[in-house]
Amino acid sequence: QQIRSLHTKKPTTSTHKIPPKAAEGGGSAKSLPISDPSRSLPQGTELHKLIGQALEYTRPGNHKLCVMEVGTADGKGTTVQLVKALRAYSAAHNNREWHVSTYEGILKLFQSARWEWQQLSTVKVVNELVMSEQNLEMFVYPHIQGPDTDVWPGKHFYRKLYNGTSAQIAKGEMGAYVRSFPECVLDFVLIDSTRYAHLGIIKTIMERQGLTDSETVWLIENDFWDGGGDERQILDKGLSLEFIAGAHPRGEMWPWIYFRVSSPGQPKHGA
Repeated sequence: QQIRSLHTKKPTTSTHKIPPKAAEGGGSAKSLPISDPSRSLPQGTELHKLIGQALEYTRPGNHKLCVMEVGTADGKGTTVQLVKALRAYSAAHNNREWHVSTYEGILKLFQSARWEWQQLSTVKVVNELVMSEQNLEMFVYPHIQGPDTDVWPGKHFYRKLYNGTSAQIAKGEMGAYVRSFPECVLDFVLIDSTRYAHLGIIKTIMERQGLTDSETVWLIENDFWDGGGDERQILDKGLSLEFIAGAHPRGEMWPWIYFRVSSPGQPKHGA
């Protein structure tokens, strides 16, 4: 989870419960859980099945599938499901090659994830925060909601959490705002981040010229909170989405959705 890192939803049918503090990467507003160690996926999750369905919507061809993940945390959660889905997709598509660049802001989590995936050449772990300071101000802060309290999941908790980002970078506790990107056009992007951060993350990725296009498929955890808000509603305020599908995979705390994005001046897929 990256800055990505900010979550909270009310449990649905899942029995995998995350205590409020753990759900925010330790619960301290002094540190920004741009990746949430507690969010390693529960046993029995079927997220890989939904990822596999989403991969079928990526652009056809024989080129190496270019994949980006935002928020690997310790590398034992969504990345495992992503790689499982990619292996199955490859086997079903003439052993099509693929490569994942996965990002983790928090240094200690990055170190764990890098060790976890060091033997697999098709996965690269990057210690950078997929966000810019400007986009944090423009696309994250204005959308913070929740109770008027300074404890999780209150809006003051999240404001204090995000306000500490630059300080954490300066202390070396977190990687720098993103400066290195995959050197290919992204076919697929998975975002498992902190609550309210998804729009800022997508804007940051799309600002990189030539990195995405209208055929890029995006998959995000659609976090929701008391009051009826969810991540998709925030995305709709700043992006033109071509919604594809959504589901609540077995074993997952929250629903997931996948979609394409039309950039300004760019026709929608198939238009």
